[in-house]
Amino acid sequence: MSKTDATRRATAQSSQFRPDVEGLRALAVVLVILDHFIAWPAKGFVGVDVFFVISGFLITGLLLREYERTGTIAFGRFYLHRVRRIAPAAALTIVVTVAVGFLLFNVARARELLVDGFASLVFFANWRFAAQGTDYFQAGGMVSALQHFWSLSVEEQFYLVWPWLCLVIMAVVGRQAAARRVRAVVLTFAVLTTASFVWAVLQSVTAPDAAYFNTFSRTWELGAGAAVAAAATWLNRMPRALRHVLAWLGLAGIVGFSFFTPFDVAFPGPGAAFVVVSTALILAAGVGGPASSLVLLTNPVSRYIGRISYSLYLWHFPAIVFLRALFGEENNTVVPVALVVTLLASVLSYHLVEAPARRIPLDRLRLRRRADHHHEEHFVSSATKIAMGALVFVTASAVTLSALALSRPGVAGAVDGRIRAVVQEPSSSASGEAPDAGAADERVQAIQAALRQDEWPDLDPAVTDFGTNGRDVIASEWATDGCLGDDGALDPNPQVNTEHCVYGNTSAGADRTAIVYGDSVALSYVPGIRRALGSDWRIEVLTLAACPTSAVRVNRVDGSAFPECESFRTFAIDRVRTVNPALVIVSEASDDNRLVEQVSDDAVGQVWQDGAVSTLKQLAEIDGQVISFSRPPVGLSLYDCQTALSSPADCVSPVEIGFRERSLNMRAAAEQVGDGVRYVDTSTWFCSQGQCPAFIDSTPVFADGRHLTDSASQQIAPLIANALSDTEADQ
Repeated sequence: MSKTDATRRATAQSSQFRPDVEGLRALAVVLVILDHFIAWPAKGFVGVDVFFVISGFLITGLLLREYERTGTIAFGRFYLHRVRRIAPAAALTIVVTVAVGFLLFNVARARELLVDGFASLVFFANWRFAAQGTDYFQAGGMVSALQHFWSLSVEEQFYLVWPWLCLVIMAVVGRQAAARRVRAVVLTFAVLTTASFVWAVLQSVTAPDAAYFNTFSRTWELGAGAAVAAAATWLNRMPRALRHVLAWLGLAGIVGFSFFTPFDVAFPGPGAAFVVVSTALILAAGVGGPASSLVLLTNPVSRYIGRISYSLYLWHFPAIVFLRALFGEENNTVVPVALVVTLLASVLSYHLVEAPARRIPLDRLRLRRRADHHHEEHFVSSATKIAMGALVFVTASAVTLSALALSRPGVAGAVDGRIRAVVQEPSSSASGEAPDAGAADERVQAIQAALRQDEWPDLDPAVTDFGTNGRDVIASEWATDGCLGDDGALDPNPQVNTEHCVYGNTSAGADRTAIVYGDSVALSYVPGIRRALGSDWRIEVLTLAACPTSAVRVNRVDGSAFPECESFRTFAIDRVRTVNPALVIVSEASDDNRLVEQVSDDAVGQVWQDGAVSTLKQLAEIDGQVISFSRPPVGLSLYDCQTALSSPADCVSPVEIGFRERSLNMRAAAEQVGDGVRYVDTSTWFCSQGQCPAFIDSTPVFADGRHLTDSASQQIAPLIANALSDTEADQ
């Protein structure tokens, strides 16, 4: 390349450089880090939306300029550019994160992280998390240290399709005059963006969790940036004064929405629209040169943070997840230490990996080879070398991750990738558990002994047997029999699904029939109830996931409407009246965030109490007893809290205030209904003096922090027997 060509190329490249975009990246990554570290600002997560718009703008601008210059798009070169830009730093983060996970987490959680690593490595993480029903806004718990890779996966999937679409569009409109061509491209991008936005709005209402990770629900954000890039010819004529106005409006829009928006809106549609438009305004204002007054974005500090923003994004999430696992959610040192770790890792990653990788030349190198006894000169693109190197790197990474997985105990025991199910049928006599006045005292002693433990016992089931989110150790009626409608059910109709969930003596009369009615919490008690009552009783299970027994209107866990819950509640109450059993046991997990009725925090307890009264009054019409079990106090799953460096004390949880308040509401509801209805506060079955261990007598209490393990449920059978026989004093 001649010196003149090199100068011309450098000038062309520099003319496309946008210092305000670097600053905009800085703002985006700071918002995301603040959100993940301290949950402030309330909507700091919109930094990801800013990144999407920037990516759509830059990539589309690059593609359109290449087409104008060459009449085509060099796809191989484009994708190799993306590999060079994204893959090295991403692969390094994935390998290090999984390696640390196997050192820090228990085997079960580390294995999950390994799978997340593979999904992230091939940029498929968003679909994995969507399939798992991951709630992005979940505050704590078993969060994957690689969950943030979902946004990178969305971008890379967009890049797989977008260049080809751009080529088709340009080929169709390319023969038109320049003005018409620009108009046609902008209009086409606008139509595609609008279509994706409409889809995002629909998905955000019907399936919010899936919509958040869905590539098609996010395409409109990248498309908005693409439309700005396509309109560059028009925007270049913008008056200087208007540039300043639009730039500051856009900046104020992003900051204002992130920090000061008091209401909740569905994401990504239409919730992200305000930030997307604000980002587009800044990008549009800077076409032909950024507004000189936008010093908040163009100062050296902002530009440097923007320059390393990719590395900052990669490393911040593993840092906070690992440090919270080490020191606990409430430890005040976690955030500052995580910030230091993030900065150090990001600076080193940028200067030692990311930046050098971006400087790898893609120009052709001359190689010689002999063929047919003649020397021929062949030009082999170094891009091919990069592709081969990337393939080798990814392969080596995969081998490394596999070696890490196989080096830990417990993995080799898996057969064909399946984890041994450890749930079992309740073992009891036909007459069930005899009431035992001493059972309560024995339980207290066992709980206190567990709280004093300073070393991990041999747990049964072991954490390696938990499976994904404890699915292999929950109640067998749920995991194996599919008795929880809407979750693993054998029949999609939750009412029909109850027909096969009848246990014990199916020919028993009403005087020996018990009905368990509720949600997944109620179902978690069923193994213990079956053991307590014995096989002489007929036990019907009427349960629907996330559907409380209290007569309140709720949304699904993902935020969508849940009319099936009210229908199921009517069905269950009618069934109880028809059977007129000797015993009805109800239990529920009351989730204030899912209430359709929006009330103040002070009034929400009364809403649940009134709803409970309504249901209990209807159930109390039977001749038998109605007993309301509280849910267990929310605890810590060993799957989450047991690590290579933790002790049993690290997995002890307090009885939360919310449990105490709701327990008072449910007790008051039972007392208001009166005869035939009793309330049982089960917290003393799991906790002593307000402290709840994660295991009792070597039996893990929770499969996932909310639902009892099958073994733990059977373990409390004597306590259930006492409660059902009324020999135990009302708690």
